[in-house]
Amino acid sequence: MRTTGSKYLLSILLVIGLPALVAAGEAQNAFNDGVKLYRAGKFKEAIAAYDRAVKAAPEAAEAYNNRGLAYFKLGQNDDAIKNYDAAIKLNGKFTDALFNRGNALLAHKKYERAITDYDEVIKQNPKIPRV
Repeated sequence: MRTTGSKYLLSILLVIGLPALVAAGEAQNAFNDGVKLYRAGKFKEAIAAYDRAVKAAPEAAEAYNNRGLAYFKLGQNDDAIKNYDAAIKLNGKFTDALFNRGNALLAHKKYERAITDYDEVIKQNPKIPRV
């Protein structure tokens, strides 16, 4: 009877855990595609790949950050800022997203908010190189 119970438990775990594993794999593949497309200068296509990553793993702050970078490269700063905001909401210690949002705010001439983000980056990581 012990063997049957173990098989039953294993079956339940596979059924419950499988969708999460598939979604995680899909998210990672989409994220990797986004990175490749971004590096190739194909920013619109990178955004589409990051859209897939976010859909598969809505808690992946890195996907929001990278999608923000692609929007920023296209000059779509409002969309970039929204994505950086989402990344920071998911991970308040995500200094890359804070720095990137500061850059987008700077481009929008929102100097005080940009300075606030840059100050937070320095506060969280005092050893960061300063220019």
